[in-house]
Amino acid sequence: MQIIVRNNIKALAALNGVLSSYTSENLVDDSPGVLWVSNCCYDQLSITVSSSTSAFLMGNVRSDFGSYRLMSQTVAVTGFTTASPVVVTTAEPHECKTGETVYFKGVNGMIEVNHREFQVVVVSPTTLQLQDASGTPIDGSGFTAYVSGGTLQRVFNTGELQFREIRNFTDWFQGQIRIHQQSWGSLNYTLKESELQISLTANLDHKGGTITHWESSTGNHEGRFTDGSSPAPLTQDLNVDIGSIVLLEEATASDVRRISRAANGNIRIETLTDPQFSAGDRVVVTGISVNGSPLEINDQCFFIENVTNSSPWTFELSNTATTFVTVTGFSPDDLGSVSKLHQITHIRGNGIGANGVTLSPDPATHPGVSTSATVKEIRYGVSGGILKAGFAIRFPNPNVGMQDGQDSASLLVVLEDGSMHAKNRKKARVIEGDIEFASVEEFHRFKDFADDHDKKSLACLVLDGIDTESRHSGYFKFMSIPPGRYSGQRTRSVSFQLREVL
Repeated sequence: MQIIVRNNIKALAALNGVLSSYTSENLVDDSPGVLWVSNCCYDQLSITVSSSTSAFLMGNVRSDFGSYRLMSQTVAVTGFTTASPVVVTTAEPHECKTGETVYFKGVNGMIEVNHREFQVVVVSPTTLQLQDASGTPIDGSGFTAYVSGGTLQRVFNTGELQFREIRNFTDWFQGQIRIHQQSWGSLNYTLKESELQISLTANLDHKGGTITHWESSTGNHEGRFTDGSSPAPLTQDLNVDIGSIVLLEEATASDVRRISRAANGNIRIETLTDPQFSAGDRVVVTGISVNGSPLEINDQCFFIENVTNSSPWTFELSNTATTFVTVTGFSPDDLGSVSKLHQITHIRGNGIGANGVTLSPDPATHPGVSTSATVKEIRYGVSGGILKAGFAIRFPNPNVGMQDGQDSASLLVVLEDGSMHAKNRKKARVIEGDIEFASVEEFHRFKDFADDHDKKSLACLVLDGIDTESRHSGYFKFMSIPPGRYSGQRTRSVSFQLREVL
């Protein structure tokens, strides 16, 4: 078992906006009930953590895939050469070592390096040569000339998030539906302030075979899903929830033919027919393939601007002047799709009533959608709740004397009208154990930690067995202050009981 001893999150930022406001205090609150929901099916959190960081835990996660990257703080870049290999100049010492990996963002001009990782060869304290992962020099002769700006960060380690679903329940009273996942990441220990970047992607269709259409008898944002003829109830078996993203065929440009750059540098998309988009619409790029490879911005969300409502039909993705993407000539075949985003903001009961589901923005404001539309996909609105990052204690003998007990538990739901609803469900685990410490320092460190965290929930990594594949994360509280023991053989030990927080 591991416990995060100190939570070192200092600040955070998100790439996209969110449905409900959040702060770093929300994300590290003791209560696992705090939920952060993006209004997109892709988002990226950048968390600033102080020194002594070796692990992080995410709670209340909804996502199909996720990855993380732990990096140093940024160093300003002042130049790139268009040569082979590319040589980078920094404004101050970069502190890199040959063979390390670096990450660039915010570079104007040579956008080919943005949001990409490169190995480096150190030339001087402020210059580096770039290589790919195999050690081949990066040829920059075909890159756009550097103009200004940009930062470099040393990459300490990266990884894929492994999600574990810890509870799946439905409370139809007021339509509060939540699927909970948790994820844990072990980080390369760093003493310096660093940036933890977490990317969450939802790119799987969760509507199942039941939902095929959206209908609204009043022609506005309130309606329901159907199977083409009958209302489709949002049962516990469907992963359709408040916060889910709905893509409609009538609000999709399915005939993308060209990816280019506008005069202002933004990515410009050209379609064969009129997509009837408007400036300010939020869209997701899906399934675009160029020369057999997925487009770099697939499954990401953008606002659109500078819409041309006549042939050739074009629109621009806002704030993408420094986003690298493969540009194309005009293609005679469809390259992929761009869909307008709608989000489920309320569900009444099981959603089959005439106004059982609320979508935002109002689908009827899109030309081509009146009282009915075909549902293309339903994806998660990616979400995260508690996030803790810091120094983690690893118990030296976690499997010695540990037993799982059971204790009844209830879920307390605060409804929209302020009233509370208790729902009995599942069992909370009680983990008991004895830990023997090899040194008096370790003994007192754990005792001090337990005393300081009496009655506070802890982010833990639990090993169900010796096999590391059986690990998962959870929240626990000490049932009482653990007593310490000292034997004549100078063995120091602590007995503890941790009860899971549901």
